[in-house]
Amino acid sequence: MPAHSSISALAGQRGIVNLDALYSALRRRFPDHPVVLDPAPSGEGAGTSLRVAAAHPEVGGVVITDDGDEVTVCVEGITHGHFGCYDEGVTRTEAETLIADDVVAFLDALFADRVLLWRAGGMGGWEVQDAPVREASSQTGRRCFVWSGPL
Repeated sequence: MPAHSSISALAGQRGIVNLDALYSALRRRFPDHPVVLDPAPSGEGAGTSLRVAAAHPEVGGVVITDDGDEVTVCVEGITHGHFGCYDEGVTRTEAETLIADDVVAFLDALFADRVLLWRAGGMGGWEVQDAPVREASSQTGRRCFVWSGPL
C-alpha cells in the first residue's frame, strides 16, 4: 500500500496515530488474528506498539509502532514498511485516518496471502498483489513467503 506523500507540518509530532483506536479497529476487522497492545512504560499513556502473532514459524509476527510522523509495520525477521501522510492540505485527524486506513488495507492483503514477502542477504521487501500469491519466481539467495508460510 502506498504511503501518502510529504509534509513538514505533521513531522515531529509524537503519536500521529492513536494506537488505542487502531488496536480497536484491527480487533474488529481481524477477529481471527488476535492483536495485542503492548503496554507503554509506566506513566507514558497509550501503548507503544501493536502485535499480531505469526501464522507460520518461518514468517514473523507483525509489529506496528507509531514513530511520531508515521507508522512502521514490521513483519519480524523479513521486512518493514512505513505508512505516513505528509499532505499539507489535511488536518491531523485526517492524516491519522488515512494512515490507519492504509495500515488496515495492508494487513487485509497480508492476511489474505496477497503480499509477497521476501528476504535475501540481510534485506527484505514486499509486493502487494491483486490475488493470493501461490508461487514466486526463484532468484538466487531470495526466500519468498506469504503470511501463511514459505513459498
